[in-house]
Amino acid sequence: MIRPCVDVVLVCVTPTIKRRPLFFRWKNHFYTMGLWKSLRRGSRKGHIPSRRFLVNYDHVLGAEIAEAKNIQIKFQRNGIKTAKYSIFNFLPRNLFEQFRRIANFYFLIVGVVQLGIDSPVSPFTSIAPLVFVVAVTMLKQGYEDYLRHKADSVINNRKVTRIKAGQLETIKSKEIQVGDLLRLEDNEDFPCDLVLLSSSNAQGKCYVMTANLDGETNLKTKKPAHITNQLFVNERLNDQSLLIDCDHPCVQLESFHGNLYVHEQKRGSSSESTVETLSMGSTIPDQFDGNTIPIPLKPIESSCVLTFENLLLRGSTLKNTDSIVGVATFTGEDTKMSLNGKMTSNKFSTVEKKMNRYLIFFLLLLVGEVVLAVVLKYTVAMDNPNVEVVPWYLGGHPIHTSVKQLAQDILSFLVLFNYIIPISLYVTMEMQRFFGSLFFVWDLNFYDEDQQQGAICNSSDLNEDLGQVDILFSDKTGTLTENIMTFHSCSIGGIVRQFKSRLHWDVTGNSQTRTFFEALSLCHTVEITHHHGIYSYNASSPDEKALVEACKELGITFTEEAFDATTNETILNMMWSSHESDEIRKYKRLHVLEFDSDRKRMSVIVRKPEGTIWVLCKGADSSLLSICTSGPFEETAEQVNDFAMEGLRTLLVGVRELSEQDLEAFATALRSSQKAVKDLEQLKSEAFNLVESDLTLLGAVAIEDQLQPDVKTTLTALRKAGIRIWVLTGDKKETAVNISYSSGHFFPNCEIIDVSGQDEATLANALEAGMTKRKADLSGSFCLLVDGATLHHILPDMTFVAQFRDLAKLCTAVLCCRMSPLQKADVVKMMKQDDSCPVTAAVGDGANDVSMLQEAHVGLGITGREGRAATRASDFALTRFRHLERVFLVHGYWYYHRVCILVQYSFYKNVVAFTPQLFMAFFNSYSTESLYDSLSLTVYNIIYTSVPIFVFSLLEQHKSELDLLQHPDTYHAFSGNRLLRLDQGAKWFGESLLQSIVCFFFIYGVWTVGLEDGHYHGLGRASFGQTVYQTSVFLVSLRMLMESKFWNGYFIGTLLLSVLVYFLVTVMTQLMVYPSFISGLFLDQPITNPPSAMPLNWDYYKVIVHIGSALNVWLTLLILCAITLVPILVKGAFGKREFFRNLDLGTRTAFDNKGFEMS
Repeated sequence: MIRPCVDVVLVCVTPTIKRRPLFFRWKNHFYTMGLWKSLRRGSRKGHIPSRRFLVNYDHVLGAEIAEAKNIQIKFQRNGIKTAKYSIFNFLPRNLFEQFRRIANFYFLIVGVVQLGIDSPVSPFTSIAPLVFVVAVTMLKQGYEDYLRHKADSVINNRKVTRIKAGQLETIKSKEIQVGDLLRLEDNEDFPCDLVLLSSSNAQGKCYVMTANLDGETNLKTKKPAHITNQLFVNERLNDQSLLIDCDHPCVQLESFHGNLYVHEQKRGSSSESTVETLSMGSTIPDQFDGNTIPIPLKPIESSCVLTFENLLLRGSTLKNTDSIVGVATFTGEDTKMSLNGKMTSNKFSTVEKKMNRYLIFFLLLLVGEVVLAVVLKYTVAMDNPNVEVVPWYLGGHPIHTSVKQLAQDILSFLVLFNYIIPISLYVTMEMQRFFGSLFFVWDLNFYDEDQQQGAICNSSDLNEDLGQVDILFSDKTGTLTENIMTFHSCSIGGIVRQFKSRLHWDVTGNSQTRTFFEALSLCHTVEITHHHGIYSYNASSPDEKALVEACKELGITFTEEAFDATTNETILNMMWSSHESDEIRKYKRLHVLEFDSDRKRMSVIVRKPEGTIWVLCKGADSSLLSICTSGPFEETAEQVNDFAMEGLRTLLVGVRELSEQDLEAFATALRSSQKAVKDLEQLKSEAFNLVESDLTLLGAVAIEDQLQPDVKTTLTALRKAGIRIWVLTGDKKETAVNISYSSGHFFPNCEIIDVSGQDEATLANALEAGMTKRKADLSGSFCLLVDGATLHHILPDMTFVAQFRDLAKLCTAVLCCRMSPLQKADVVKMMKQDDSCPVTAAVGDGANDVSMLQEAHVGLGITGREGRAATRASDFALTRFRHLERVFLVHGYWYYHRVCILVQYSFYKNVVAFTPQLFMAFFNSYSTESLYDSLSLTVYNIIYTSVPIFVFSLLEQHKSELDLLQHPDTYHAFSGNRLLRLDQGAKWFGESLLQSIVCFFFIYGVWTVGLEDGHYHGLGRASFGQTVYQTSVFLVSLRMLMESKFWNGYFIGTLLLSVLVYFLVTVMTQLMVYPSFISGLFLDQPITNPPSAMPLNWDYYKVIVHIGSALNVWLTLLILCAITLVPILVKGAFGKREFFRNLDLGTRTAFDNKGFEMS
């Protein structure tokens, strides 16, 4: 275990004359605080459990330089790297990864063997296809990594403004170091995690949008440390030297604690060097000219506590703030965004994993064939020593065995039979996935007019897994919902009123109604912008924005927020509109009690124009009811439950009038808590409780989070398809349950098994009780509810994991609330590791979903309001949740069926064509002579039979689109990788073996009879091999035609073209002569003193003419096709096999997609 050590960064900012005395002043100051000793002690013993670094510190002189270097820590660089290769390691690393594949490594070994032995066929037959496959794959992967390098370069080379030595300088984002002072302007993204030091805002705050981080598009308010904001705004930026002592990097997005210590450098007389200062309100000049005059200041020594409200996270964007200054705290991979971006290994589809098992089986089959041939050669062959008579053409005497001869025979048979492994399978799959993904991207059903965006495919390697999904993990906000809040209705004094417009409401007449909406219009931290008489609002909470906009609609308009620097008060201007006139009322906002997850409420303290002081509070019913002492409790509670059943978000509203003494007591307690170093949150909560008590309950509001279109229909269809759905959200339990009901994730009559809120002591009993309840009613509908705090105890304990997983599998739906991003990924991983090995998919729209998307077998991002982090990290991206129905039920089903047939057919066609090599050994005394010529062995997989199956795997429709959408249960028919199971593999292998036996021995019988009768003059061994080969090409092409349920011009054309190319290549290779250096590549045996031009193979010279002119050869071909294929055709005609006419992908392709029905 690595112990945490002290992190120190020395940043030189100001050139001064008297450096050594300055250092000793600093050193004495640190000794006074006891920090310098702790830095030195911690560096040696590694006991400091925090990150510490110095900011704006002058050069260290003398003997202290060595010590400073010894304790300095190399922090993480700020550069981001998602690319896999570099220009130096691309070739070796890519080759290493490619030859990790069983087939590629196997053919490499075979190629090496052929070069090292007296090979029965030319080494070119193995090396050429291997080079082709590896080169195509290398080009594809190299291009994809080039795109990743470009994306990384854009981020790393983004310009950032750094403040150093009192000067503004522009640097690249990757050059940022911990301790650097950075200045950012409005609409700039934060390049790293920063501690906010000062803001140009008059109140010192700034607004940030965190859409790329937590999925929220609403603005959030951040505040600097109060001591640094005053110093940095009004005085010289380089006068303060800081020490920041904070937590080490952690994954919790909202967790940050630390301390900031400030020491102002004291200047002497005016003879000292003058350093330019920076005005925060100004814009950044091209080069800082420093025209401000330093103001003599007294040294200030102070400290304050840092919390999450002082931290600006990378991935966030500065909004509605001219400029800010912050210090780089966490950089590069240490940022919270990077830590939550869980790094996973490359994903491999379930089909590819199963395909590797097929390869192992065929490798074992190959070994069996080699062993069989070698054993038979040395037991029954004619050149066995036990044979009394040896033909003269074998040497006239028995061949004596030796270890060398045995090795030669084993390797020769290995080379001869190795073509049963389809070398083109991987590259065909790569091309099929790439071009097949274009149909996904081109599908106009996925195009969204509002976003001007269609579907995106980031990883075509997982296409087929879209058709195998067992569990779908979904985010809620922005995925199931639009993340657009609207005011729906409210309860005031126990009376429910639906929101319509100000024409139907009079909010100024009734005093109770007026007080209610006055509280709603003031209890918020909304940021207002005003353009040409139009008011627009931004808020950290979508609820707040919805309520303020609703108040505006009802005639209470929040028009301005002004800061009075003389009194240090915030003025809120409200315009009350009525039918007669408009009234401007000014409120003084004295304090804001921010919302937190423990209190579940927020409050403001305001002074009304009349001079009275009020606490205005809104929050969850579970939080607010307990602190109210008067009001319509029973009526409001009942109405809140009714709102929740409709899927509405609810907030209660309460108020209390304060006296001046109450206000002063609260202010004193709050100041004390802000100065505290320990128990800050507890002291702050106690201060809040002084005013958040004895409230009067006014009523409740109901806010609707609008669902995305067709969410309920989509969830229903996916459930019918056999896909189990989990919703994982960071929202509170009440909100999550409401949305689950309204979206159809939870059924109205389902019973909820709630195991949330459990600790380690009660968790086991809760899980056991849930299992007992479920087993007691196996026919009922149950839904499981759990929260992040409970999962914190479940996930590390395998006993709890097993119990929870078993319970979840018995429930119709599962809802997990209050979850962190990494918890989402951990839950996905937990279900992936189940014994049933389910295929998981995850869908989300924010950066907080990235870990979940990367952990799942298939990650689907939703583009839209919450940034592009999920889109970039996902395997596929969509614009709407409802598109998942088409993604899984149509594209996923087609992808899976096409790829599975591609795999099965690739092995099938090789068994049909190359198993006769083994049969031929029975009749040539196991002499390792090849039945086919070298060129035929080379081009069979990469030319003759690859194009039809490739087109089939792009265009085939096993079921029509309409049928798949109308019958979602069809999707479940292929679950569990059914098309690659043992029974399916045995069916294809048995069929291919039978056809190879019939093909070889039927032709052998015809040849034997014909030669005995003297009918086949000129047809010898080469003609026999060519006939078997030609018949195999015809058989596998016709079998491909019969496998297709959708015949179209492109598919039929490629079948005819492959046969035509076969004859064309055969004519060119057997009737023409070529320069000897070309012909030598295909010679099975080298020759001495070759002529300048010769055929590619003397044995096969003009063989095509001989068999082409023999009518019996063509008759044999027809009979064999009938014998082997007619039974399959009959089975398909009388079985439950359907053929569909239209290839209606709704895509913009170059194809006219005309098909015809098979009859």
